[in-house]
Amino acid sequence: MAEYRTQEQVEEYLARIFNPERRFRLYPFEIGWLVQTIPTQQEIDTGQNVGMTNLVIDADNGTVFEYPSWSGMMIADDFRDAKQTGRPPTAYQIYPRQWRLSIRRIDENPETIQYDVQILSLTDPPQENAEYQLTIDKTTFRYQPPAPMAGNVIAWAEMRSSQDGVWPSEGTWES
Repeated sequence: MAEYRTQEQVEEYLARIFNPERRFRLYPFEIGWLVQTIPTQQEIDTGQNVGMTNLVIDADNGTVFEYPSWSGMMIADDFRDAKQTGRPPTAYQIYPRQWRLSIRRIDENPETIQYDVQILSLTDPPQENAEYQLTIDKTTFRYQPPAPMAGNVIAWAEMRSSQDGVWPSEGTWES
């Protein structure tokens, strides 16, 4: 695994993971980097800069975690404590990706859409994969049955439908 000890290493890494045009503020601490996105003027004008999340890059292995809009001190303390105790950070790992999700529409009517969902672990060792059918109410976004990563499936499908008004017939993405 690569190490990320210098600002240049971290900037190059972020450019590979995200849009190379995206800019960040980087704050090193003893075991990682606190990363704050510099909002674009459009994000500021539309209020999208309020409550922006923060990232932490593990300096030893490059794992990227997304934290809520906590203070930098709270984030560094949580990450430090997690590494020392072996507990997971109070954050969501966003890179490397852990899952590949695939959906295929099997039924649709004006009120609901039903998908076959496949979730494949990308971790080593792998976590448990899942397959299920998910029915989504197109208005309320309520779904049945309760299922792993259903919220991720709904968010992705709804985001796609909001672009052109059509729910996707199929799709694959990593999370």
